Amino acid sequence: MALKLKFAPKGSYRTRVTVLVPQDLGKSERCEFTVEFKRLTVSEYRALVADTVTGAAADEDIDQRLLSAVIIGWDGLLDDAGQPVPFSAENLAAVLDVLCYRHALREKFYEGMRNPAELMRKN
Repeated sequence: MALKLKFAPKGSYRTRVTVLVPQDLGKSERCEFTVEFKRLTVSEYRALVADTVTGAAADEDIDQRLLSAVIIGWDGLLDDAGQPVPFSAENLAAVLDVLCYRHALREKFYEGMRNPAELMRKN
């Protein structure tokens, strides 16, 4: 009997991200929102990483380039006034400039690449 493989569909996937924003005296504030990542095959990921590394100038941020290429949307991200932050390249760059957000988004992206079943179970 032939082995049947089920391949993940192309496109994108959405997942919840929790960011712990540092506050005074060791406390943190939880910020939760949904992010949409571009779904990549291994060959697409390798090509993106190679392009990101070779195309980056010495002073450019490789994480910024990689995450900017794979994050294609979000929902539920709020500003300080509680208003929704629309997804745009400019807003994405601003979010990725905040270290705790960048770290949470990077970890969630790689978590989805490593183990999609675990990502689905958590959400």
